[in-house]
Amino acid sequence: MKSILLILCSNGMRPFYLISNAIVIVMIASVLFATLLLFRAAPPNETLPRYRFGVRIRLILPFSKRWQNEVSLEHIETFRKFRKRLFAWGFALFGCILLRLMYINMLAPRVVFMFASNQCGK
Repeated sequence: MKSILLILCSNGMRPFYLISNAIVIVMIASVLFATLLLFRAAPPNETLPRYRFGVRIRLILPFSKRWQNEVSLEHIETFRKFRKRLFAWGFALFGCILLRLMYINMLAPRVVFMFASNQCGK
């Protein structure tokens, strides 16, 4: 771990900032890709208003199956596809946030402390 920290804080912490920016770019790209997939799977505008508010809320809840009883048969497959991509979007967002928090809260303080105490290489 120490050698990775030395690499990250060398050259005025340039590698640290480059990796941080790369993580941000990957985060934005993955969330945008998941959002694109989500919009492509979204039900048509005239489909959702046919159903009560409670049914629409149950569509986005993770472990809910009651919505299937209240939706007509021709829309079930569309809503399943939408739910699957909605949860994939949520996982992508959660993964990106978790990666960024781990990088900022675990690695960054160590690298900054090493840089401040002159323990970094040239």
